[in-house]
Amino acid sequence: MDFLDYEEETEINESDSPHQSITKLLENRELLQELRATPSIASFLETHAALVLKAALTKDGEVDDDDDTVDQKHRYTPADRRAYVAGEVLCGPDVACVAILKACAGDDACWALLEDPSPVSTMRDARWARLWLRLFEVSRYDAIRHAPPLSKFAAAVSNNSTSAADVAGALLADACRTDRAVKVAWADLRPICAALDVGASAQLLLNALPGCASKIVDDQRCLASVVRAKSTKALLVMAELLRAAASDNFEGRPALAKALAPHSTRLAQQLRTGGRLERVAAARALRGLARCPDANGALCDACLDACADSLFTHPHADVLHVHCADVLLAVIDRKPLHAHAAKRLERLLFRDNSTEGGLLSRIRSTLTGLERPKNSRDAHLVVLGEAVCAALREDEAKPGAGLVPDLLYARRPDLDAWLHFVEDLARLTARKVAADFAVPAAGSGGWDDVNAG
Repeated sequence: MDFLDYEEETEINESDSPHQSITKLLENRELLQELRATPSIASFLETHAALVLKAALTKDGEVDDDDDTVDQKHRYTPADRRAYVAGEVLCGPDVACVAILKACAGDDACWALLEDPSPVSTMRDARWARLWLRLFEVSRYDAIRHAPPLSKFAAAVSNNSTSAADVAGALLADACRTDRAVKVAWADLRPICAALDVGASAQLLLNALPGCASKIVDDQRCLASVVRAKSTKALLVMAELLRAAASDNFEGRPALAKALAPHSTRLAQQLRTGGRLERVAAARALRGLARCPDANGALCDACLDACADSLFTHPHADVLHVHCADVLLAVIDRKPLHAHAAKRLERLLFRDNSTEGGLLSRIRSTLTGLERPKNSRDAHLVVLGEAVCAALREDEAKPGAGLVPDLLYARRPDLDAWLHFVEDLARLTARKVAADFAVPAAGSGGWDDVNAG
């Protein structure tokens, strides 16, 4: 690799300035090994830690004032290679490396070099972010004390600086922890949430979630900005927000459901017509919505239709199937004891006035005659078929009080075809299909005889 193709090693003279000595040390191929074996080198670098940090933050392609050579034959300059070594020295796990980094943490001049988030994504910015995260790890109090305001990070993040997003996300996640007595005083997340579709703002929140979920939901303007955002990464933020809201100790679920309800139709449209990554992100958001208590009421019928259609219009999209099938399972697994839940289940299974047909007929037409599932879509349809059987099954623990309300009993003629299909379904799964869904004998009363036992 030309990046590691160092110049010839040179000896350090007593007449050299500290800058020249640091430069020569960073050109040494074996500097990390020398640090472990030679305490004097470690002590010298610790004394001049600011110079090591300055070398690590050299901009890509930048040449030092004292460097009269420029490597024209290779992609990287000697200063780039010294910056790489300096970054490894400061972020290394050895005791000597940690001591040098702590010397940087105690020097205000070093923090002045680290204060300004860079607005672009280069190797220098990657080193900058790595140094910040390592300083936050080994000297958390100093990092918090010198952390720039969130607005400064927001400006860099809006210019698509993923490095600034990584650092700000780590600081924000720490600031949202309840067990921290000393933390960054970042209370206003509105600048980040308002620009969620711009730059790397979504990446910042993804790094801070689930810790900052309650802070976003409690601020109506932040929540409104998040649910209005339409980019793919903004959908992932919404999915993580819903996953955090599904925990038992989350108190903002009603507000989350109210904010999401007007936008669920848009999510269904993105699942239908978006690009591949956008469809997966929309399905993840719908999955989080379906599995979030007190918020799943915002899941509209168009969302269920879009999830069901995705299983058949994209037969080889494995990741998409995982999320879409889980949305449908969340509805099917919910015990349809109440009229509203039963009506939604009935519509999902049968979809009257639809040319594609309901979920039952589409599962039956796809799986009939198969000896084994051909792809992941077929495997998910088998699981959905078993869930339908469980939802329609009589509750043996409460005789006479089955899980099937009168609303679904009106569908007996349509369910007779499903009962005959159960035998094919049993061949496609290793799990046992309930005995009360065995195929009725020829000439029997079909559904009535099966339920009568």
